[in-house]
Amino acid sequence: MNAESIAIGEYELRIPWIVPRLLAGLTALLAVAVATVQIAPYANRPVTRIRIDGHFGHLNATRIAAVANIQPGTRFFDLDLAAIRTHVEALPWVAHARISREWPDAVAINVIERQPAARWDERSLLDSEGRVYTPPAADLAGADTISLPQLAGPEARVDEVRQSYAQLSAALADGPLALSGLALDARGEWTAQARTGVSLRLGKDDPVTQAPLLNGAVARSLASRMDSVAYIDLRYTNGFAVGWRDGSTTATDVPRTKGARK
Repeated sequence: MNAESIAIGEYELRIPWIVPRLLAGLTALLAVAVATVQIAPYANRPVTRIRIDGHFGHLNATRIAAVANIQPGTRFFDLDLAAIRTHVEALPWVAHARISREWPDAVAINVIERQPAARWDERSLLDSEGRVYTPPAADLAGADTISLPQLAGPEARVDEVRQSYAQLSAALADGPLALSGLALDARGEWTAQARTGVSLRLGKDDPVTQAPLLNGAVARSLASRMDSVAYIDLRYTNGFAVGWRDGSTTATDVPRTKGARK
């Protein structure tokens, strides 16, 4: 075994080589511990500043700071960043939040506000990522939400409704039946709303398949009378029916191979 020798009087004390190194290591650790205890109060200061970044239309920094719930006296390294993020992202208009520490005594909260893409049912909105959220009722009457497309359907079929509206709306955009909304009811029936107020009863098939008929025979036959139309019912295999604003109904034969039976 390797050892280091220390002479004591006429005796020689033999100490294993590892012991001095252990003592040196323990001394260093003790020094670090003492320094940590002395420095900690200065390094782990109480948080005195909250910096909030983002482009806000419906949010404001005061509200975000309030829900972040950072208690007075909370120290820099004791911040629970995950909890703060959870609190902030619980706000209806928050799409995403990123929380970070800023030395020596601040916390930064970066927020991305949701961008509304459509109204959903009666009380909610659909954001640009296709997620449903429910803002305060007053926000539904705002200038940036009141004119949005009106969509509705079972929660499990949000993406289907959103995609169907995008495709059907694009197909009808240049005609007299340009859309303002689309709904799917619990029975699987599709109903669209034209900007003119005309209701389009589309049946249970993929609503996009009705675009050729709407742009073709329907638009041609109703071109001069669209203002008098209340609804157009396409749930027939051999044509469509028109409900007029005076309460009367007429049917038009248009042979076709696609479409749901009434």
